[in-house]
Formats: sequence, C-alpha cells, structure tokens
Amino acid sequence: MKLSTTDPPFKVTAVPFVVVRQCRTVTPGQVLDYGGKGRFESGHAADLKTFASVTWFTDGACTAGALPGPSSNIPGPAPNVWHSLHANDVTVPAGRNSAFFLLSIDLAAGEGVAWLDDVYFGPDPLTPVELMGWTVE
Repeated sequence: MKLSTTDPPFKVTAVPFVVVRQCRTVTPGQVLDYGGKGRFESGHAADLKTFASVTWFTDGACTAGALPGPSSNIPGPAPNVWHSLHANDVTVPAGRNSAFFLLSIDLAAGEGVAWLDDVYFGPDPLTPVELMGWTVE
C-alpha cells in the first residue's frame, strides 16, 4: 500500500497519519502479534517514521477507557529497503475488551512517500497461509 503525505486526506504536516486502523475484540491475558513491513522512497527517509501501535479499550467497540499500548517504529531507515515493523508477544491488559491496532507514519518535515506490506494483526502465534494454487489466463 502506498501512502503519500501530499495526497488527500493526508495534506497536513507534523502529525501522525493513520494508514491502517482496525478495531478488534480481545480477551484479557490473550497474547497478540501485529505489524508489517515499511519502505520509504529515496529523498523521503530522513523526514518519515513508521509506527505499529495498539490502544486498548474497556468496552468491546474501541470507544471507552483508552489506554496506549506498546509501539514500535522505523525511524528514518535507509531508502528503498523493506524494514520489519512489529510488536509481537503483546499481552492484553486486565479489564481491556477491545483494541485499535494502528500502522501509521509520522512526518517530521516536508513531504514523504511510504509503502507498507505484509500487514498483520492477530493472536500469537500467527498461522501462515499457504498458497494452494494459481492460474494465469
């Protein structure tokens, strides 16, 4: 997925831009993995950071009792190289029944283009999905 900070609705500076956001019900004590891969285009890497983070909630719909959780980031990596971005083995805190999982970029200055791929949210361990077959027409 390509994200450019000059494209609407992202044409704002110095704020995080949410790229992927998903609310999921969770169970206290459950262990989760989330993240993906990020890459910045040449000329943009110094101005961008990419984050994988979670916010926990007390209700089941991600609306009440927000509590920030673990976050990992790629701070201005080498351009045109895929970097791992993940938070694995994260335990759901007591009293939390839903979570917003987020992948976002933060723009320090200027403009930026970032790519995200292999995004995942789910229970630990994640189960890989095998390609069962394919055809070309």
